[in-house]
Amino acid sequence: MFDDLLRYHNQPRQPEQMAPPISFPVLKGTVLTSQEEIREVADILHNIPQGTRFRVQFVKRGDGSIRFMECIKGVQFIGSSGQSTYHAGSRDLFPVFDIGTPDEGIEAGPRNVPLDSVLCIVVVNPHDGEESIHHHTSIHDNPLVVEYKSLLYAEAVVEQMRDHGWPEDQIARIVEFCHANAGIDLIPSLTGMLQSMMLGNRMGHL
Repeated sequence: MFDDLLRYHNQPRQPEQMAPPISFPVLKGTVLTSQEEIREVADILHNIPQGTRFRVQFVKRGDGSIRFMECIKGVQFIGSSGQSTYHAGSRDLFPVFDIGTPDEGIEAGPRNVPLDSVLCIVVVNPHDGEESIHHHTSIHDNPLVVEYKSLLYAEAVVEQMRDHGWPEDQIARIVEFCHANAGIDLIPSLTGMLQSMMLGNRMGHL
């Protein structure tokens, strides 16, 4: 989205101290607290036909980060005895086959989706390509989730700024601004701030 706006600074520059990275809030623990909501998520996943590809977004139990996964329904965890290693449903987990994202170093393989922290499920109809999107308003109203997703967006903007050669002190200002305003819609605010900074840079070159 900001590619054209940031391209102005695409020029070599001297190495300098790196701006601090975007710091994310920790979302450890369950996001869904209601058993009714957990059952609703489970019903959506159970109703997906076997072998269907779908996308799911959830909070990882291990480190509290948000994970995006494209997966296939219809997988079972089998131990060396030839028997299922455990009943995933008893732990509020849903077994899937993760297609993997090689660019992020994530290999394909069997995974578990935690039912108590699913943010969004997107099922694509294989016949017409139409997407069916399921999400929970209660999750998206969670202030920590709003902040995390807003900062994910901000992190992508910072990466573009660095790719296009913006000075690290200006990137640091953007990072500071994003942390201070993570609970709001950052798109219009960041657009205005970047335009103002770019104008100031151009005036300085005159």
